[in-house]
Amino acid sequence: MNIKDIEQIEDLGLREIRRKYWNLRHKAFLDEHGIPDQEIGNVFDSLTQKEEEEISLYLKAQEEKKNG
Repeated sequence: MNIKDIEQIEDLGLREIRRKYWNLRHKAFLDEHGIPDQEIGNVFDSLTQKEEEEISLYLKAQEEKKNG
């Protein structure tokens, strides 16, 4: 998902989560000196897992609000 796609997301909470992790991945990619090339995949995988977990919690909370 690129930043243009993220900006199209109507749900503001979900958009913020996606934007946060897009920025973290972008910063990791630009950190050539701090993250060795062989580790960048692991960093991306970790960020993706955290993003999925945060989205899951967010969606669960939204569902609970809806069913309130």
